[in-house]
Amino acid sequence: MNEHEFQNKVRGALLGTAIGDALGFIAERLSCAQIKRSFGKVTRFYVIGKHGFVSDDTEQSALVAYSLAKNPCDSNGCLEDFRRSLLFWYLSLPFGIGRATIQACTRIAIGMKESGVNSAGNGAAMRAALIGAFFYDYSCRVQAAAYIADQ
Repeated sequence: MNEHEFQNKVRGALLGTAIGDALGFIAERLSCAQIKRSFGKVTRFYVIGKHGFVSDDTEQSALVAYSLAKNPCDSNGCLEDFRRSLLFWYLSLPFGIGRATIQACTRIAIGMKESGVNSAGNGAAMRAALIGAFFYDYSCRVQAAAYIADQ
């Protein structure tokens, strides 16, 4: 795979994550019955006027992409870069941040090495597409990247 194809795969994974997140954002935490009653079928990306939003899951996917790009074969460096980026992002008081992300970032801020928390969310699954695209035809450590996605 050439560099252009690789970049397109990664961009596509990030764009797909953002589009799916924006589409589902307005229905987050609603039951199927509530979604059907409120929207019928979710077919729009916008919440207020013509403006759409993404959740912290898309933001974290972008942070993972940045960390992977900086440290493609150094899983420890990638993880530390992701944790640092996540903490600075958290300190900027982002919109749409979830409870599990707040807990994980607080754990990072107080210096805990294990920052992962139990969550009913799907953040790790949303980051998996990006990691799959990044390591599609790549010889570095896929398992290490999967660990980073779950942090």
